[in-house]
Amino acid sequence: MEVVLLQLGGDVVDRDERLKRVDGLLAREGENADLIVLPELWTYGAPDFSRCKERGEPVPGETSVWLSERARELSSYLVGGSLIERDGESYYNTSLLFDRHGELIGKYRKSHLLSYHSQERSVLSVGEDRPTFPTPLARLGIAICYDLRFPEVFSAMAAAGAEVFVIP
Repeated sequence: MEVVLLQLGGDVVDRDERLKRVDGLLAREGENADLIVLPELWTYGAPDFSRCKERGEPVPGETSVWLSERARELSSYLVGGSLIERDGESYYNTSLLFDRHGELIGKYRKSHLLSYHSQERSVLSVGEDRPTFPTPLARLGIAICYDLRFPEVFSAMAAAGAEVFVIP
């Protein structure tokens, strides 16, 4: 399995400029990838949770459509890092999984929100599910950032058959 992991610096916080940077990286690195993984909250630069309500977007929405197009163009499975998802009055730190055709086949909402030196817990809602996602590559389990510190997240996904863990 050919996996491409992308990382962006925090020097540019303009969303459109960050999209252009990722496009350039994908053009250079993503051509033969089976799986592409973007970082947590990559469209925002440094996370500023005080702006969640203005930056949050529905799924499907502008960013998820952009991610879908890239997965289809590259014929790769794509874990879209994470974005601030607006669902009604609630906001989540959400990771999306797209198949080679650009279809959204999975969604994971971060279940352990950071509170130390972060506003994340005060503005975002907790994801309740720990789904796994069957793909021809492997059954994937997705966790985001601070979830990594909680072994029960991975125990639950392993019990549900996860073979590969992806942590944007």
